[in-house]
Amino acid sequence: MNPRLALVFLAALLALPAFAQGEEPDEPLGIGATPLRYGARQGGRKHLAAAHGRALDKALVRALKWLALHQSPTGEWDPQKFTQECGEVGLGKCDGAGTSKDRIASTALALLAFQGEGTSHISGTYKDNVALGIRFLRSQQNPDSGQFGGEEGESSLRGHALATLALSEAFGMDRSPLLKGTCNKAVKFCLAAQSKDGGWHATTAQLEQGDTRLTAWMIQGLEAAKDAGLEVDPEALKRAAAWVDKVADKSTRPGATLLARFALGQPDADALPILQKEGDALLMAKPKWNDKGNDFEAWYFGTYAMYQLAGASWRKWETSIKEILVEHQSKRHDQRGSWDPLGPWGLAAGRVDATALMALNIEVFFRYSRPMR
Repeated sequence: MNPRLALVFLAALLALPAFAQGEEPDEPLGIGATPLRYGARQGGRKHLAAAHGRALDKALVRALKWLALHQSPTGEWDPQKFTQECGEVGLGKCDGAGTSKDRIASTALALLAFQGEGTSHISGTYKDNVALGIRFLRSQQNPDSGQFGGEEGESSLRGHALATLALSEAFGMDRSPLLKGTCNKAVKFCLAAQSKDGGWHATTAQLEQGDTRLTAWMIQGLEAAKDAGLEVDPEALKRAAAWVDKVADKSTRPGATLLARFALGQPDADALPILQKEGDALLMAKPKWNDKGNDFEAWYFGTYAMYQLAGASWRKWETSIKEILVEHQSKRHDQRGSWDPLGPWGLAAGRVDATALMALNIEVFFRYSRPMR
């Protein structure tokens, strides 16, 4: 291992909270004076227990602890090899290794989970984990193209979109000059990979179609960069909005299209009937735990979108997702704090992605403002 990385990781280990087996801290994990997009929304996580119940708050604490203790010494969260870090949360090894090799996507999702509760690479209980994760993502960027990773395909572009989102949020939180160039290059690649029709497609070689979830992640990444003060071509966002309008009625993933609309800033009075129609379609597939398989990514898109929609639609969704988040979090041995990645989606994504996305589901309850209020 690189000696410098070894020293940084040692510092990260020393900074981790010294919990006894089965204990969680009662205090917030790092809420600080951060911009509102990046945690500490509306009182932040410190009000999560009061507003939504202590069980949900403790589920987030356990999830972040599990993620922190399954990070590789070199900074990444590996969807296949995370089991090499087992034994710190509890006895034995976790199952749920994914078939995906996309360390960039898994690392970005984990970073988003930590940043979502207010931790950055300079403040918060898990600041050293965040610093290592950022260091890993920066090391994976092509200095010429700006792409994170190098292989074409949905996994690669999804990883790039997620890394752009995570690092743009990191830059927005702390304004680190080291991240500005990284984020600008990442944005440049996002724009170059955009389809002619405004969406993003699974491979950069095919530009005729877009993929709904991939496009939703790309839009979030570009909007986060724009919110952080980085330059993003407004015409690219207009093309993306037009693509969302075109595919929304035909999409089998209404959560992704509805979230994309909110990310693009479409929730005005004229758009309300369209938003409500898509929300009604999303409610037809509200979360319900299935031991044969669950799609945590779809649930995250849905939770974020329905929280924005608010009202009766959100209350119905909220009841379903809160039960899942609390009742189905693993309490077994080293898996304590994670969620079981069941079914086709889980087989590919694995336990790391599942846990990061479920943590992000919880953070929706306090992380974002509601433009439709």
